[in-house]
Amino acid sequence: TRQINVATTSAELRRPNAAHHNSPQKTAPSLIRSQVASSTAPNRVPPPRSRAMAPSSMSASVKNQMARNAHHNFKHTTARSENVLPRYPTNIGTQPTTWQVFSLMSWRDKRLAAICQAGLVEKFVDALVWVFYPVFLYQHGLSLPDIGWVAGVYGFVWGGSQFFTGKLSDHIGRQKPNVWGMWICGAGVAMMLWHEGMAWWSFCAAVSGFGMALLYPNLSAAVADISHPNWRGSAIGIYRFWRDLGYGIGALGLGITAHFSGTVDTAFWFVALSMFLSGAVLWILGEETYLKPE
Repeated sequence: TRQINVATTSAELRRPNAAHHNSPQKTAPSLIRSQVASSTAPNRVPPPRSRAMAPSSMSASVKNQMARNAHHNFKHTTARSENVLPRYPTNIGTQPTTWQVFSLMSWRDKRLAAICQAGLVEKFVDALVWVFYPVFLYQHGLSLPDIGWVAGVYGFVWGGSQFFTGKLSDHIGRQKPNVWGMWICGAGVAMMLWHEGMAWWSFCAAVSGFGMALLYPNLSAAVADISHPNWRGSAIGIYRFWRDLGYGIGALGLGITAHFSGTVDTAFWFVALSMFLSGAVLWILGEETYLKPE
């Protein structure tokens, strides 16, 4: 029994050494796997104390400041959005039919109806310039090249001034350029009858051209201002229908007026009066459609 206990004790004392001496006897694959695992194991370094304290410090100071800044930016953005929110008509659906847009543009929305009637009447001036200007000027002794020059002055001033008049409405709004454009254009038509001479008629044509430049881009811009993007294309198309219809209605009106009066001069007064009355309707029924961002 004593020999057995001594042998057992000796075996227990030799176990660590045995394990140590047996470890190099591992096979080559297991040794390689253990070395790779030990080399790729991440170094678990505890984070510094300052990093551990960062979340608690943010909740006390930085987070409050960030919340205040976010609230301020939200209020500023909301107020800015409300200031530039277009005033679209409310008596129409989100996906309206052509007839619904047509009725809205023509009579159901007074702002859009006022713009459409102004677009129709302003084409009376174009019909007058292209049809009755040559007849009137030829009767007063101008040659064909001079007649072409007077009509050309109207077109040159009209086209070139739109570089300025379109941008002007982005600063002062659409309503004033539209109304004053109707009246200035009508004044230029009436002035044709006040005096004679190549220079005078050219000046009158320039006045009418500048008035047309004031209203021409800005009537379309006013329609776009208060037409929802879902049906804005339809609205502009219907406005253009009424506007271009003015060529036909204006030509008929000019012919009938000149026929029953027996003189071309009456056609000029017809157009001038129509422009003044249409501008007044636009002033009364229309409103400023452009809300300038602040």
